[in-house]
Amino acid sequence: MPKILFIPSSLNQFKKFLQIMNKLPDGFTHTTINIDKFRQTFTMESIKSSKVDFIAIESITNQSVRNMIKEQNPSLIILGNDTDITPYIFAVESKKIGIPVLLIQDGTLSFKTVKKPLDIGYAMDLFKTYTPKFLLGRILAKLKRSKGPKLSDYGCYSDYIAVWGEYARNQLIERGSPPEKIIVTGSPSIDFVLKQQIDKNRIFQSLKADPEKKTIFFAASDMIGARLWTRDEFENTIKQVCNAVNNMDEVQLIIKIHPFHQGREPKFMEKFVDGKKIFDGGIVDTTDLLQLCDILITDVSTSALEAMAIGKNVAIINLTSRSVSEPYPDIYITDGVAFLINNEEQVETCLNRILYDNELRDSLAKKRNEFVKEQLFRLDGKSSERVVDLIIKIIENRFRIAN
Repeated sequence: MPKILFIPSSLNQFKKFLQIMNKLPDGFTHTTINIDKFRQTFTMESIKSSKVDFIAIESITNQSVRNMIKEQNPSLIILGNDTDITPYIFAVESKKIGIPVLLIQDGTLSFKTVKKPLDIGYAMDLFKTYTPKFLLGRILAKLKRSKGPKLSDYGCYSDYIAVWGEYARNQLIERGSPPEKIIVTGSPSIDFVLKQQIDKNRIFQSLKADPEKKTIFFAASDMIGARLWTRDEFENTIKQVCNAVNNMDEVQLIIKIHPFHQGREPKFMEKFVDGKKIFDGGIVDTTDLLQLCDILITDVSTSALEAMAIGKNVAIINLTSRSVSEPYPDIYITDGVAFLINNEEQVETCLNRILYDNELRDSLAKKRNEFVKEQLFRLDGKSSERVVDLIIKIIENRFRIAN
């Protein structure tokens, strides 16, 4: 009986995996590995409510992971990212045992980021995200100069990679990945966005927002935790957007910060929310907010591509005067599918243009269709099925080799 181990590093990865689990053929079994004892992924509640089989691991040393893999004896291990330390260890130890590893693309692939230097604030944030035991283990590994994952080596630790579209496939091939290990399936996450049916009035009511007003959704990545922006830059960005919206008639703003940031600072949004024009969207799923908004503002978040997939116009905001990640989000601007806000004195003007300038809105829409096709393959809601077909082929091939 085929068995699959799923190793999610975030809540979004688990939600994506859950769609795949639900489409597996009869006779397949699966177990999800929860790592919340070492890093706050915020997956345990969803795992339990989904009633899937899971293991909350007690240790993430190479030896303990190797022992678990041998004990579970899976036919396949599925990762959402092979450059996070925990899935990386699973990938490395799986190769030693001969278990194939499938990496399912989790977000847009940016191999070049410009990070800010380490400081005391960032160090304090680490202790809110990781347990002391985990951090001590990583420090000891560094001192021993143990080999670890690199962002630039994304996909190198896996046997197969399921990517969203031809653009990502070409990215990986250009970086040296064998073409035969990269399979275009589309994005299971986009499947969910496309199929999502929401009650807009109920959501507006839960936020105490006005369903009759133009709604701007600001989906903020964990720019502080990723060391892409300083805390001052992040707070100033939110402040400038709030100030602009407060000056606009019949417009409201819903802001949702990244779950990792929310976990570190549960009260962060209190200084910005007024309950009149500025609302905290933390209690609402991002895909729901994408459906109900008129436009999206974001930074480096994959939500930009998700919004484009459902026909929403997107503004990329970066008030730091420097590029922090390549090729995303810069590619959105150069390909003319998103509008750039890069001057804090022009935030209000930019928001008015993307809301009301029909010539600009039409231009974004015309260029968006071809762009989305290259990035996301087919918007037919069947990406999860294509991933399942790939899973079956991988496992059947392994069974043939084993027999």
